[in-house]
Amino acid sequence: MGIFFSNSSLFSQEITKEFGKIHLTDFEYQYEFEPEADAIVLFDIGETEFIDNSNGNLDILFKRTKRVKINTKEGLAQGNITIPFYADGHGKTEKIIDIKAITYNLVNGSVQQTQLAKSDIFTEKINKYWRQQKFAFPNLQEGTIIEYKYTLQTPFQVNLPDWEFQSSIPTVYSRYVARITPFYEYICQLQGASEFSNHISEEDKTLNKFFKGIRYRDLIHLFEMKNIPSFKDESYITSKDDYIIKLDFQLSNIHYPQGGSKEFLTTYPKLIQKLKASDYFGKYLKQAKRLAKDLLKKELVLKGTTKLDKSQQ
Repeated sequence: MGIFFSNSSLFSQEITKEFGKIHLTDFEYQYEFEPEADAIVLFDIGETEFIDNSNGNLDILFKRTKRVKINTKEGLAQGNITIPFYADGHGKTEKIIDIKAITYNLVNGSVQQTQLAKSDIFTEKINKYWRQQKFAFPNLQEGTIIEYKYTLQTPFQVNLPDWEFQSSIPTVYSRYVARITPFYEYICQLQGASEFSNHISEEDKTLNKFFKGIRYRDLIHLFEMKNIPSFKDESYITSKDDYIIKLDFQLSNIHYPQGGSKEFLTTYPKLIQKLKASDYFGKYLKQAKRLAKDLLKKELVLKGTTKLDKSQQ
């Protein structure tokens, strides 16, 4: 994971975007690069950290806070929120906890708040492994500001949450902070852009943690982007996920507290080797090679015969 370095101090970065802190100037904000945008993401902030769960293992906590200003009638669709989560079918599942959402409207010069009721949050099954929690912001209108936050807890360390900087509407500010335990090592890749507005990687010098009797400090990785344009969905694009600006994480190594390591994904040649050796991929590849040889031999035997002769063979 240690691919971004800076001499700057992470802790000099003051958090100025807070849930519940709304100012009148937020309602006046106009995004100069896309003044006709139906809605604007004022900020989108995510953070992950590892925690010691009650079973003696490490879970990942992913926290997200997002604020959106709605400009037009078409922008009201931004008030429909879905949060997916994964269940493996064998008793392990991700959990969505502590959802909070507020609608803000400007009424006679004062900010009026409407809280989302817990009874308006629904869980829906997508397929065998995926679920989602859904809700719709109440009291939406043109000029409304909405914001929500939630926490996802996952026992699947292989799935360190990715981060999407870009969406269908422009984003003024996006920040992702990944607090990584040294027991897990990840490779990260930025898609759709060449650099960040700001990125810092450093050891947490303020807090010692303990896991299975081992003292350690987190490695903190901060990624920021500003003034991100909306993604324009074009013809012949199969999936916007392959083109939007986002940060992907892949588990590369596990370093066990009791000693020893396990390597996962590091290079494409090693990935190819693993696929060839696997039961679910490699054996079918070998079968395909044998079938190809048989078909080639048959084609050579049938060379010079008519199409009718070939079909009868």
